[in-house]
Amino acid sequence: MSEKNHVWDIFTRIFHWGLVVSLAGAWLSVEQGWMDRHETFGLAALGLIIFRVLWGLAGPAYVRFSHFIRSPKATLRYAIDLLRGRESQYLSHNPLGALAVIGLLGLVGFQVISGLFATDDVLFEGPLFSWVSYDTSLLLTELHEISFNLLLGVVVLHILAVLFHQFVKKEGLIQGMVTGFKKSASYADVPVHKKARAPLWAGLLTVAVAGAVVALLVSL
Repeated sequence: MSEKNHVWDIFTRIFHWGLVVSLAGAWLSVEQGWMDRHETFGLAALGLIIFRVLWGLAGPAYVRFSHFIRSPKATLRYAIDLLRGRESQYLSHNPLGALAVIGLLGLVGFQVISGLFATDDVLFEGPLFSWVSYDTSLLLTELHEISFNLLLGVVVLHILAVLFHQFVKKEGLIQGMVTGFKKSASYADVPVHKKARAPLWAGLLTVAVAGAVVALLVSL
């Protein structure tokens, strides 16, 4: 019989869907030329990335990097097993999913940080535009645009992988990121039960720290 396990705490779920909204909003706003809104969505994404990095170091068990990041050998073995249709299930991120998480955090992090120094050479300047030379700002602006295309590709791959595990492997990833619970008959990572939850004060403190860092950057 399958067992119901609490995996994703409320802060992790808010982070996930908040990042979805922030990236979609940033893309839509820049396409429409709404640069003030684009900056707002970008700063929101920056705050979310800072939160997730802190939460990955000190949050509940399943969201910690130390819990789901695995060795290259283990990741390769999982990929081979996946191709053979005999891969193990994980309550937290599987080894390939862990790579996607790190890749997305890194790409979004670079995207928002480069945006702080960017300029459209007409009306918009990032909050930290004055910190670098004009030529450096133009370079970071170009990299900001290039990295978005790479980020878009990773996001598409991530969505396809989620849909594959959701509908082909019947793992219920989407439900898990909505309710926080996942069901599985067997798992490669040991259930941690109560450690999957975090005290409310810990989450709120981490949110406050992330927000304070963003506010400090904007004020400089």
